[in-house]
Amino acid sequence: MRITSDKDIQEIKDKGRKSSLKKSDSSFADILESESDRQSVEKLRRLLDDVEKSGKDLAYFRTSDSLRRYKEQVKYFVGELLKHYKSKVTKGAVEKDGREKIYHLVEQINGRLESFTEEALSSMKSSADIMAALEEIRGLMVDTFA
Repeated sequence: MRITSDKDIQEIKDKGRKSSLKKSDSSFADILESESDRQSVEKLRRLLDDVEKSGKDLAYFRTSDSLRRYKEQVKYFVGELLKHYKSKVTKGAVEKDGREKIYHLVEQINGRLESFTEEALSSMKSSADIMAALEEIRGLMVDTFA
């Protein structure tokens, strides 16, 4: 199960290329944009905390329901992350290197989540193995903030 489609990522890349938004001299607009960015980053941090809690539940309970909840929360986090970066790309605030880094990290999260799901469904792993895999996915998600 892919949490983002290649179409979504391509749409963001295309919008970044077409972005030629003029910068505003208005300080109110700058303050509003800054506050919006701050709230968006704070929301992403809360979502990351939710994913971490869900991951701990998954390691403890090891049920298909907890796995489904974890995957849904990762999917929601990545969706919100892409929305955040899409707005920054539209405003011209993210350079090509930054966009490419985010797309690469999202692909890594997708791949690791898919392989983790296959591993979790194919055998009963120890809690330590599950936590290590979940921590790897969380690390990739944290890298999106760097």
